Amino acid sequence: MIIRSLATLGLILFSLIAIAQNGTISGTVTDSKSKETLVGVNVYVTEENGTTTDLDGKYSLSVPAGTHTLKISYLGYKTQEREVRVKAGETSTINLPMLPAAEELNIVVVSGSKREKSIAEESVSIEVVNNDLIENTNSVNLAEAVDKVAGVNIFDGQITIRGGSGYAFGAGSRVQLIIDGLPLLSVDRSEIRWNFIPLEITDQVEVIKSASSALYGASALNGVVNVNTSWPGEKRQTEAAIYYNMYAAPRDKTQAWWKKTQTDPVRYGGWFSHKQRIGRFDLVVSGSYNKSIGFIRLLNTGYRRLSVKLRHRPKKVEGLSYGLSVNMMDSEESDYFFWKDSGENIYVPFGSDGENDKGTLSQQRRRTVTVDPFVTYFDKHNGKHSLKLRYNHISLQFTSTGPKATLLIGEYQYQRKWPLGFTTTAGVQGQKYILEDKDLGSRTGSSLAAFAQIDHKWRRLNSYVGFRYERFSLDGTYTNGRPVVSAGLNYQAGKATYLRASFGQGFRFPSIAERFVDESLEGINIFPNPDLKPEYGFNGELGLKQGIKIGDFLAYWDFSFFWMEYWDMTEFALNFYPDEGVGFKAINVSRARVAGFETSIMAQGTLGKTPIRWQGGYTYNYAVDLGGNPELKNVGNYLEQFFKSIPSNSEETLAPMLNYRSRHLVKSDIEVDVWKLTFGLDTRYYGFVEKLDRIFIEFIDGLEEYREEHNKGNFLMNVRAAVNMDKYGKVSFIVNN
Repeated sequence: MIIRSLATLGLILFSLIAIAQNGTISGTVTDSKSKETLVGVNVYVTEENGTTTDLDGKYSLSVPAGTHTLKISYLGYKTQEREVRVKAGETSTINLPMLPAAEELNIVVVSGSKREKSIAEESVSIEVVNNDLIENTNSVNLAEAVDKVAGVNIFDGQITIRGGSGYAFGAGSRVQLIIDGLPLLSVDRSEIRWNFIPLEITDQVEVIKSASSALYGASALNGVVNVNTSWPGEKRQTEAAIYYNMYAAPRDKTQAWWKKTQTDPVRYGGWFSHKQRIGRFDLVVSGSYNKSIGFIRLLNTGYRRLSVKLRHRPKKVEGLSYGLSVNMMDSEESDYFFWKDSGENIYVPFGSDGENDKGTLSQQRRRTVTVDPFVTYFDKHNGKHSLKLRYNHISLQFTSTGPKATLLIGEYQYQRKWPLGFTTTAGVQGQKYILEDKDLGSRTGSSLAAFAQIDHKWRRLNSYVGFRYERFSLDGTYTNGRPVVSAGLNYQAGKATYLRASFGQGFRFPSIAERFVDESLEGINIFPNPDLKPEYGFNGELGLKQGIKIGDFLAYWDFSFFWMEYWDMTEFALNFYPDEGVGFKAINVSRARVAGFETSIMAQGTLGKTPIRWQGGYTYNYAVDLGGNPELKNVGNYLEQFFKSIPSNSEETLAPMLNYRSRHLVKSDIEVDVWKLTFGLDTRYYGFVEKLDRIFIEFIDGLEEYREEHNKGNFLMNVRAAVNMDKYGKVSFIVNN
C-alpha cells in the first residue's frame, strides 16, 4: 500500500514538473486585408502537437520551454512559419494576419468530405456558383443559379447531372438538395422547391457530380446541390435590390396569346439582407418578394419569403456556439403537363379551350416553413461536435382538408483531425415523414442512418473511404435498407496538376407520389405502382485538374471521364397495363448505363488591365437501357457504340437510348469590367432531345413535324450590362432568352 502511494505521488510530482517546464503560445488569426477572424486555421509546431482556431479565430498551444517553429496553414492563404521563444510557465501571444495565396484560384468547398478543402484536392467533380454570379445574373431562384453549371440541365424544374436522370413528371429527384448541412426534399414528391432557398444570403452553391449517398444519403444517386448560407463578418452589411423583367413577343407573333388579352407577361420583385454582429451574437435577416405573370397562359406564380438566422458564441464556454435559423414562405405556384400544340398554341397548356380554362395546368397556394436549431462545439482535441435539427412543414390551399406534409430531421456528427494527416467524420441521422393528402392518402414514414468517412493526406496524395447504412420504412409495411461505400484518390502530380479517381455508390427510395399517384388529366392517365422498388447504382470517374497562371490571370481547366450504372432504375413509361388501360406508370428498368466525358474551365484575373471572369464547359453523355438491349451489357460492345455515337444520329445510336436525354451540352459565362461598367455574356447549347414518349406525338398536334424541323438542339444567348455607382448601388440591364 505504501509503495503504491509513493508511486502515485511520484507520478503527480513528475506531471507537475513537466507542466512547470511547459509554456503556452496563443493568439488570434485574421485575414490581413479584411481583418476578419479566420475559423479552422491549422496552427502547429509538430504533426503531433497542433490545433485549429475556434469560432473567434483564437488558438492556444502548450509546448515545452524553448524555441519553436510555429506553422500556420489555411486553404486559400499562404502558409506561414514563425520562430517563437517560449519560457516555462509563461504565455507568448502571437497574433497572425494571413495573406491570400495568389498562385491558384482560392476556391474552397465543403461538399466532398463535409469539411473545408481546396477544390483542386477533391476526388470528385465539384462545381461552384458564387454569390457574385448569382447577383450579377439576377438569379431569383436556385434553379436559375444551378443551371449555369456545366453538365447540369434543369428540365421543367427537374435537375439532371450528366444525363443521370430523365423526366419524371415532377416526382422523385435523383439529386439531393442540402441546405446548411441537412437535406430538404419535399415529403410527397421528393422534389426540390427551388424558390424556397434564400439566395440573397447564399454564400456559394456547390454541385457534386457523382453518387454521394455515403455522406448524404438517399436521393444523392445522381449528385448533390449543396447550399451554404452566410453569417456576418466584422463589418455590418445591408443590401437590397429590385428588378422588373419584360418578355418580348416570339418570332411567330401568332404565338403571343397575350396580345389578345392585353395581359403582357412580366416578372418583378425585390430582396433585402442584413448581417450584423451584436456582441457575441450573429444576426442575419433577409426577405424576398416575387410576382410572375408567365408567358405560358395562366402559369402565374409569386412568393413572399422571410429568413432569420441567429447564433450565439458564449464567452464562458470556449468553442461553443448555438443558434436557430427560420425560413418562411407564402407562395402561389402553377404546374402544367405539356403544351397544346406546336403552332400558335405553343404557350397554351394542353386541354385549355379558353382564356380562363386551365386544361392540364394546376394552381395551388403553398405555405412552407423550416425551423433549424443547431449546436456546434470545438473541443480541446481538434474535434468538432455538430448537432442539427430541422422541422419542415408544408400546407396547401390553407384549408382544414388541404394537403399537409411534415418532415423532421435530426443529425449528430463528430469530426476530428488526427496526427499524421488523418481526419475522421462520423454521425447518425434520423428522419420522420408525415403526409395528409386526399389523393396520396395518410402516410407515415421514417429513415435511420449511420455514416463514417476517413480522409487522409500524405504529402501529395489525398484519399478517402466512406460508408453508410440507411434503413427506410413507410406505413409500417414497406421496409428497405441498403449499405453503400465510396472511395477516392487525388494526387498532385505537379505544382498545379491534380489527378483524381473516385467510386461512389448511391440509392434512392421511391417517392410517395411515384408509388401512389392516381390521376387523369384531360384523358391522360397516371397509374400508381405500390410495388415500385428502390433504385441503386454507382458512379466512377477519372479526372485531371490543371491550374493555369498567366500574369495575374488564374484558371482551373478540368477534364473527366465518368461511368454510371443503375439497377432497378425508375422511369415513367407509357404503356398498356392490362388491369388499368393506357397511361403512364413509374416502373423499374432492370439495368441502365450512362457514360461520357466533360471538360470545363473556371478562370479569373486580368488580361492587360481588364478584369475578366469566365466559367463554362462541354458535356457529352450516352445513356442506354441495358434491359432492352442486353448486348450492350458487354463493356466492349458498349464502348464501341459509345465512340460511334459521338458524331452520329443514326438509328443504331438512338435505338437503345433512354428517353428525355440531351447528349450534348455546352455552357459559357464570361464577365469583363471596364471602368465602372460590367458586361456579361451567357451562352448555352442544349442538344436535341432525341427520344421521348410517343404519347406526346399522339396528343400534341404538329409535334412530330416541329421536331423534324427543329432537330438541331437549342442555342441561347443572354447578355447583361451593369453600372456601378459606388455607394449609390448598381443598376443592371439583362436580356435573357
